[in-house]
Amino acid sequence: MTTRAKEVYPVTPMQEAMLFESVAATGTDVYIQQLSCRLAGELRLADFERAWQTLFDRHAVLRTAFAWRDLPQPLQVVGDQVRVPLEVVDATNVAALRERERLDGFDLGRAPLMRLKLVRLSENEHQLIWTWHHIILDAWSVPIVMEELFAIYGGQTELPPVRPYRDFVAWQRSRSLGEAETFWRAELAGFHEPTPIRWTAQNPEPPDYGLDYVQVPDAEMEALRDAARRSRLTFNTLVQGAWA
Repeated sequence: MTTRAKEVYPVTPMQEAMLFESVAATGTDVYIQQLSCRLAGELRLADFERAWQTLFDRHAVLRTAFAWRDLPQPLQVVGDQVRVPLEVVDATNVAALRERERLDGFDLGRAPLMRLKLVRLSENEHQLIWTWHHIILDAWSVPIVMEELFAIYGGQTELPPVRPYRDFVAWQRSRSLGEAETFWRAELAGFHEPTPIRWTAQNPEPPDYGLDYVQVPDAEMEALRDAARRSRLTFNTLVQGAWA
């Protein structure tokens, strides 16, 4: 760790699973996430970098790394001060740069677990390549980061208070596994067999898959999104749950 630790606390079960799979798949792009977008117009580079640094100082998870070697359980370690990893580059092949950024991966023991490449396309046009590890940011988090980034870049100085991530970790660890088991046994009552998958050792021929498109009416889509919000789920989780 290159910075002094400010906080140390346990990982969540989801983070522990991602940590295990990432370490087991070192050298691949497992759990590497990326956003690439075009920034048109004059870019105030100093203000842009300052906005990102403000986010790093504001959100502990952006300064978080993980410790697991020779420990009875993995821990997440929040650095006291972590410099935003923003690099301005000239690249002729943006697609190749994006791919390289994904495959470079991260050392989960060193913060930050994200990188920013700002590709200079012309005087008033840049391509932002933001790469991060899923262990620190999920589908709920990314829009919050982007909204706050451009609010700060635009000059906004007052932002809502941040609830520390350690509070969520403490809340999750306080939950009763017995209550959760009782809930899911009730929810899954009546299911006695797993969903069959035709591609098995006894039937090694891969099944035929196809692609189909369904146009869902706006009213139904809004109802589904509302259901996901009420349940505090991502829309992706809702769809996968229905599919399962």
